Amino acid sequence: MSILQRWHTTAAALAASGMLVACGGGGGGGASAPSAPPPSASPAPQEAGAPVLTNNISTDGFNWINYRRVQGGMPILTRNAQVDNAALGHSEYQRVNNIVSHEQVPGKQGFTGA
Repeated sequence: MSILQRWHTTAAALAASGMLVACGGGGGGGASAPSAPPPSASPAPQEAGAPVLTNNISTDGFNWINYRRVQGGMPILTRNAQVDNAALGHSEYQRVNNIVSHEQVPGKQGFTGA
């Protein structure tokens, strides 16, 4: 196949792909309000031995990590109040500055000095 033929084939494929992408998901483009998704019949089944939710994000996350560590044959982690407080302070820094980052900038509101 010559370079020109290969280029025409590639261009045709790209054009067809572009047209399909432009089509979107159908729906006809009407102005009617979107319909609500059907209600879930029941919550997803819980894995055997999975930690019970406490509705505390840090506790639930910690428990879930340890659950998965045990499944992977690793020892569980021990809770550390200093780490918890540092994480909470950093989370608050991100919230008040409306950012997601692993770093903090001195002088910004909520800066913890860590």
